[in-house]
Parts: sequence; structure tokens; C-alpha cells
Amino acid sequence: MTLALYGVVRADHPLPPGASMRLIARDGLAVVATAPPIDAAAHLAAVSGLVLDGPVLPLRFGTIAVDEDAVHAEVLAPSAAHLAGELDRLDGLAEVHIRLRFDENRALTAVYDECRDRLAAMAGHRLDQARFIVRRLEAWRQAQVADLLAGIFQLARDQTCLQTVEHTEERWAFLIELSAVAAVRAEIDELAGNAEADVEWAGPLPAYSFLAVDVPRDPWTPAARWGW
Repeated sequence: MTLALYGVVRADHPLPPGASMRLIARDGLAVVATAPPIDAAAHLAAVSGLVLDGPVLPLRFGTIAVDEDAVHAEVLAPSAAHLAGELDRLDGLAEVHIRLRFDENRALTAVYDECRDRLAAMAGHRLDQARFIVRRLEAWRQAQVADLLAGIFQLARDQTCLQTVEHTEERWAFLIELSAVAAVRAEIDELAGNAEADVEWAGPLPAYSFLAVDVPRDPWTPAARWGW
């Protein structure tokens, strides 16, 4: 029977009461699986719920196996020792995402006020002016991030800047102790209504951005941000 796979956990990882998920275990490790199909929102909700009870190494959404033997042979067996080590490393930790959306006009005003003389000296060189403004806007956003999220940087075990498609946004992932998630939430609540940026957050999530896992995969299938 074809199986939809969520992630790798320890073999004794508790499952939510009444859930259709099951554990396919081998040598202290297990893959959480269900019968397909499953949509992306349900997949994310499931792995996010699992991380509350222990570390989860999330598999990409859409990962399937033809049967339990394939789970053992293709997921667990090739990297069992490394997977176990990753679960130990991430025990008690979860990922939190924070997105800051800045007002473009406010940012430009701040840059122009700070660099008025420099920009005036570059009059007539529009390309140089544009490049300079882009660099200064990036520096301005980074300064805002350091200020607005200072408390969260202190709480985090690790952090990484995530790719954005909007130049007015900063997206960050933080690796946080589960016991500190409430403190992160309190920090975010304090930023509500802040004049510099709109703040959104999501978590706790599995440590998508902090995995050090390499499991053999079909070379024709592109990697995605949903796990490995």
C-alpha cells in the first residue's frame, strides 16, 4: 500500500489521539506515515503538531513510499546513525519564522534624510544613486531587524535570514527552545502596532532551516523547502 511520509522521529514518539498517522519503526527510529492523499496545509499542521512532543526531521511534502519495506530501505537504513544524531541535536528545539514588512515610503524617507548630502553629490549619476539607495535601504532594514528582534536573537540558539521576493520584507528563521516559544510570542505581541514594520510569525515548526540531513533521493526530483 502506498504511504505518504511526514518525517523521521524516535520510535517511541507519541502520536495525536485519534490521528490516522502511524509509525513505521526500525532500530529506535520511525517514519510517520499515512495513506495518501494529503494536502500541503494538512502536512504542515501534522508535522508542526508532532514537534511539540519531540524532535522531527521533516520530509518534503509529497514524499511517498510504495510500502513499509521501502520506508526501511530508502529512508531509515541508509542514514540511521546520522538521523539519530540529528534527532538528539534538535531535541527540545523548534523553528520559528518571523516576517517584517516595512513601509517603503518610510524607509526611503529615512535613507534620504540620512544621506541627503551624499545623494546631492551624486546628482547627474542616476545609476550610481539608485545602487547607493538600494544598499542603504538594505542596511536600514538590517538595522531595524537588529533593533526590533533583539530580544528574539538573544533567545535563539541559531538564526538564518530567509529569501524574500519583496524588497520591503525581511524574513528570518530562529531555532528556539520549545520552553522559550511563549517568550517569543510575548516579544512579538510587544511589537504589535509598531510604526516601523508589520510583524507576522509562525511556530513552533520543525527545524526546516537547520537540518543537516542528506538522504538519497531521485536525482530528477528537485529539492524543496519542505524538509529534505
